[in-house]
Amino acid sequence: MASRKKKVVLQNLFDDDLIEAVRSCWSNKMYFYPVIVKGLSPKVKIQYKENGSVRTGDMIYDQGDELYEKIRELYLHKYRQINK
Repeated sequence: MASRKKKVVLQNLFDDDLIEAVRSCWSNKMYFYPVIVKGLSPKVKIQYKENGSVRTGDMIYDQGDELYEKIRELYLHKYRQINK
């Protein structure tokens, strides 16, 4: 599977909203993190863990800005879901 390339416009990776989202998610035992794709190192996928359940995304990323921006988006999205 080839990774898709797209131009990434980074926001502030450590803004107050993100810090609150990460704290809230971690308090609820929800985590997003990169895991190495076997045979494609240093390529990674994003893994999600919630209360012992683990899921791995399909998208393959380089370990750079696009990866961390996506993790940022996932934390903010999950935070909005749990705080409706």
